[in-house]
Amino acid sequence: GPSDSSIASGGIRGMRAGKLVGAGVVTGILSGMFGVGGGFILMPTLLGVAHATIEQAVATSLGSIVGISGVGFLRTSAFLTRIEPLLPGMFLIGSFLGMNAGIGIKQRCSARVHPQKRPDQKHPQGGGAIFAVPLLVYGLNLEFRQAVALSLGIVGATALYGAILQRRGGKVLWSYGGFLGIGGCVGVPLGVYRDWE
Repeated sequence: GPSDSSIASGGIRGMRAGKLVGAGVVTGILSGMFGVGGGFILMPTLLGVAHATIEQAVATSLGSIVGISGVGFLRTSAFLTRIEPLLPGMFLIGSFLGMNAGIGIKQRCSARVHPQKRPDQKHPQGGGAIFAVPLLVYGLNLEFRQAVALSLGIVGATALYGAILQRRGGKVLWSYGGFLGIGGCVGVPLGVYRDWE
């Protein structure tokens, strides 16, 4: 896969940068509308456009999701004033517990399939926000806007945790993530405005 040093020496061509920003805008719009992080768009974009490895795509998308979700959360957080104060903390704790349980399951399954291979480090790989909003709306009876705002906050927090851990492995492609993040930060307010106002 590429590296940030190879990007710096060769530069990101205009067409590639445009595709990254465009994918970021689409991700941001969907994030603002539905409270998802957008990894389902960011990952294929990084694999196809940037020719990143899976590990690089995971690490870089987590970094982009932090920015996109952060902007979305700031734009929608006013809706959280009418919910039970303990709910965000409880949901966040549950998200971290679930994430760590998922990492453990993945490692056990990987060890059974490839017993000779050294197990992956315990790095979160994101995902799951697509389930958060329905759970919050139908399971906890939140309004849709409240669920989106809370989901964006949780997605941002868990992605930040994952991005910090992934950064230590040197897998984050900062230049590519920056283009995706810029597009996403433009798209989020459009998604919120389009859906809610």
